[in-house]
Amino acid sequence: MQSHAKKDHYFRAASVFLACLASVFAGPFIAIYAHSVLPSGLTNFLFFGPQLLFPYESLVVRSPNNSRLVFSHSVGLILTFVHWGIVTGLFAWAARRSTLRYTIPSAVATILVVGVAMHVAFGVFGVSVELDGP
Repeated sequence: MQSHAKKDHYFRAASVFLACLASVFAGPFIAIYAHSVLPSGLTNFLFFGPQLLFPYESLVVRSPNNSRLVFSHSVGLILTFVHWGIVTGLFAWAARRSTLRYTIPSAVATILVVGVAMHVAFGVFGVSVELDGP
């Protein structure tokens, strides 16, 4: 009986993390429809959030004349799933005993910290994200 309850805690933590990660895709819609009442910095963050958290398809190495993609579309997609799958698994393990009250803020904080750390690591190697937008 205890093993079943333990699996439920892992599943709950992973589900909360994936729901918080998926909520990033609501950001562009909020930015488009509420841009008149939001500060421009927040609007930009909401609009470009998915591209910043799922950057593998738009990573580029810049040179003085042009920029070139680091990964192809299919490799970028695979890396995105592997990256966030590993982070989800680690979060589920770390938050398995946490209550829902602490799991949601922890998931949001983890997503932000991993996103910033990812871009810092890319910057060390001279790679940056090429954002697409209007």
